[in-house]
This record gives sequence, C-alpha cells and structure tokens, in this order.
Amino acid sequence: MNLRSIYMICKNNYDVLDMFAGEETSINARRCVRISGWNKVRNALIELREAASLNHEANTFINAIPDLYRHQDEFIVSVEEWGEIKKAKNALLRTMDDTMDLCEKMGMDTNDRTGIDIKLPKYHDFSEFVKYVNDIEFVLTKCPFLKTDDETLTFDNVDLGSTWLTFCIIAGSAVAGGSVLLNNIAAFVDKCIVIRSHYLTLQKQKHELEQDQRAADEKATISKYLDEMYEKQVDMVITDLEEITKCKVKNEDGDEMGRINLCFEKMGELIDKGLQIRSSVDAPKEAQALFKPLEMKYLQISNSLKLLENKDENEKEE
Repeated sequence: MNLRSIYMICKNNYDVLDMFAGEETSINARRCVRISGWNKVRNALIELREAASLNHEANTFINAIPDLYRHQDEFIVSVEEWGEIKKAKNALLRTMDDTMDLCEKMGMDTNDRTGIDIKLPKYHDFSEFVKYVNDIEFVLTKCPFLKTDDETLTFDNVDLGSTWLTFCIIAGSAVAGGSVLLNNIAAFVDKCIVIRSHYLTLQKQKHELEQDQRAADEKATISKYLDEMYEKQVDMVITDLEEITKCKVKNEDGDEMGRINLCFEKMGELIDKGLQIRSSVDAPKEAQALFKPLEMKYLQISNSLKLLENKDENEKEE
C-alpha cells in the first residue's frame, strides 16, 4: 500500500476511533464499562490493518476486545479490560497522528481525488525502470478503450518513498453515475489478464507440440489451428470491451487493431512481472469496487509465478 493511501485511511477513520468511548455502569455493585458502536470501530480497524505500518497497533486494538464480544455492537467489560482497550486505542491514534503529520510535512497532496495508483514491477536497474514506465505510457495513451470524451487521465506524481505512480482523472464536466474512465480501465486490465492467460496456455500447447512425435506437416497444421483459436479468443475479448466501454474499434484501421494487441501484450507482461492498478483510496466506493475483483487475480498470478519459479529451480537442481 502506498503512503498516500495510508494517509487517507488514517484521515478517513481517525474520528471513528477518536470518538470511541465507554460509559461507566455497575452490575451487582461492581463497576463496569458499557461499550456501544463497536461494529463501526471494528470495520475501521480491519481497513487500517491492511497498512503494514498500522497492522500491529490495529490488531492489538482488536485483540483487546474479549473474544466473546468481538462480533457484537454493544457489550459490557470490566474496568481492567476497558483500560487495556483504551491503551490500545491511544497507541494506534498516536501512530496515525505521526503518519499524517509526516505526510503533511513532506508536502503530500491531502485533497480528495479520483484516480488510479499503479505499482511498478520490481526492477533491477534504471533501464528496466524506464522500460516499464514507457510501456505504461504506451498503454495509457494509445489504447482506444482508455479514452472518453468527458474525462482524461493525467499523471500526478510518484508516491513518496515508493514505486507507486499516481494518476488523476480530470472530468470536463460533472460525470453522472461515476467515472466512465475508471470503469473502462478496470475492464481493460481484467481482459488483459484473461488474454495473458490464453497466451500462456497457447505457448504451453506449442511447447508440448514441439516435443510430440508427429510429422512436421501435422505439427504445422495443429500449430496453425492453435493460433487461429487464440485469435478468436482475442477477438471475443475485444468485442466484450467494445460493449463495456462503448468504444467501437475501426475494423478497417489495421493500425488501431495493432495498437490494441500491443497494449494487451505489454500490459499482460507487466502484470506477470508484478504491476498492479488500483483505484485511489479516496475515490468513491463504487469506483473502488470496480478494482476489488482484480486484487484476487493479482494474487493468483503472483502465486502461479512463484510455483513456476520453484519448478524451474527444482528442474535445474535435477
């Protein structure tokens, strides 16, 4: 998670935690504390612990609530238990205060905005870094599915101390029903993952075909068939994107189709290497929801690549 996202999570949830308080009461002449509104606080803590720098304090806060009550909105705890809860709460608030103070002193833009954050893949030298940035620039500026009449995507900055690139969406006028461009970006990335999966399957099938004991002309026929099947899969994905984005590809324009295929290829390779695209944390909830399904796919790709790397290492050892 980039630093600005951590800042916005702190900012959006600070008051929820700060206002969380208990009310003294008694049961059988024994002093106790009544707690209400825990569900809202728990949801805030679940969001906060996604940030590595807040994970320990957020989990400590959650664990300070007795197991029996963690899924209840209202309950009663002993004075001693309430003391531990307050201690955990204050520790988390201090960390959140320090985080926000640091970000503001470093000149971070703290205004709400709608946009995307792009996490670059790991790079080993400057030339590799430049290549990744150039590939991203190509995709964002050349892909027709990422263009709308009312919105434009503009580069904002590089997140402080990380390799997250921040882009803002500038709307020419009020856009009804949320950002069309965000919807198109999410759909495009999802389809890139689909096409990349088809492409890797094609390469695997061709590799297996090369090892097969068949005549050369038979292999050529099968290889041609596999290529045709892949092209049909790509065509189906493009048709889906045309329907989602309302952007009709000019079939008579071979250049545009070539750019689309190159965008698929570049984005697929970047995602394989670890690139991720997410909506800005302060974007509307409906915009963030568009990118949620992608997070699971990123994880699946990462796990698949790790398995392949382990397999390659084992084969080398053998």
